[in-house]
Parts: sequence; structure tokens; C-alpha cells
Amino acid sequence: MAAGMITSLLLLCAALTLPACADNVNCNISNAMPSANYTLTVSPSSYNASSNYTVTINGILNNGTIVLFQASPSANNNWVNGTLYCTGIFSYQIISNQTSLSVNWTSSADSSITSVNITAYINTTNGISMASTTLSTVIPSTPSTITNSTSTNSISSNSTSTNGISSNSTSTNSTSMPSSVNIPSTTQGSSAPALLSSCTIFGVIQAVILAFLCHLPS
Repeated sequence: MAAGMITSLLLLCAALTLPACADNVNCNISNAMPSANYTLTVSPSSYNASSNYTVTINGILNNGTIVLFQASPSANNNWVNGTLYCTGIFSYQIISNQTSLSVNWTSSADSSITSVNITAYINTTNGISMASTTLSTVIPSTPSTITNSTSTNSISSNSTSTNGISSNSTSTNSTSMPSSVNIPSTTQGSSAPALLSSCTIFGVIQAVILAFLCHLPS
């Protein structure tokens, strides 16, 4: 029973993969190899739904060369002026020797697709070469907002008052003066008592001398 189930699963897998293999075989690209002789560019370089692109293959393309273009997933099969070569692959015929080929491609309207691989196959008489590139949706980054706060430092200056230093305030200590100041004036009359005393003493001395002289014998 188990062996029968395994066999059925193998047959189912084979049935699912055979169409893809058959397409590569029918398109004759199963033996394609990457080559440094060719480069593939796409403009614009990011993926967006329902957008127009220019796909350019650069390299030696001789007359008669067939260039095949493929976009996967297969929903992106909108190659302008291309000829359906096989499932999901469109061809362009080179009719003169040239070094590049540019074609137009339109992306799918399916917004769920965010990445697409573009491949070019160059089928020449020497074999099949390939070049590929991948387009991805660019998610815009949200710029971070940085707020620079500017702090203001207030510096209070200390003021010097009349009789000292007061911090953070200005005080003025005023000294009150009397409205009127009586200053004794100095006059010449102030020396009169001293002169009077001298004269009195001198007079007394004279009287004593006269009395002494009067009592002397003649």
C-alpha cells in the first residue's frame, strides 16, 4: 500500500515538472550557459507593477542571431513587438551586425509580485549564451526624526551692594543723613575768658608789688 502511494506521488511530480522541461527542450535553451561576452541591463532598475521598462542586451550580435527574452514569473510576458518563440519566451531577430539590442517590456499588473528575473538567451551558430538580472521592489525607508532640544542656561550675575555682596539679588543699603547738622562755629569771642584771667592775675601781681614798695622804709 505504501509503495503504491509513493509511486503515485512520483508520477504526480513527474507530471508537474515535465511541461517545464519540455519547454526548455522545445526552445533549445536547456544547454544555455552564462557568458561574460554579454551583459543585460534594465531601466528602471527597480520593480513596480504595470510599469514600462527598457531591456538591453550588450555584446556582439551578428546578422541572423536570434535573441530570446524571458521574464519569470510567467505572468510578465508583455514583450513589445516580440514574437512568441515558446511558452513564456519571446524572440527578436537580428538583421544586421550590431553590439546591442534594446526592447520594451511591461511588467504585470499583479501587485503581489515584488521580484522578477529577466533573462536573455543569445542563440548563435556557436551555441547558446545567456545573461540575466533581477528586479526587485524598493521599499522606501522611513526617515527617523531626531529632535535636538536646545537648553538655555540662565546665568544670574551677582551684584555688589554698597555694604557687601548679595547673591542673585541687588540690594542697596542707604545710609540716612540727618536733614540738618548743627556744627558749632568757631569765633574770636571764644578766647575772651582766657584773656580776662591773664589780666586779672597780672593786676593782682601789680597790686602786691605796689603794697610791698609802700611799706619799705624811706
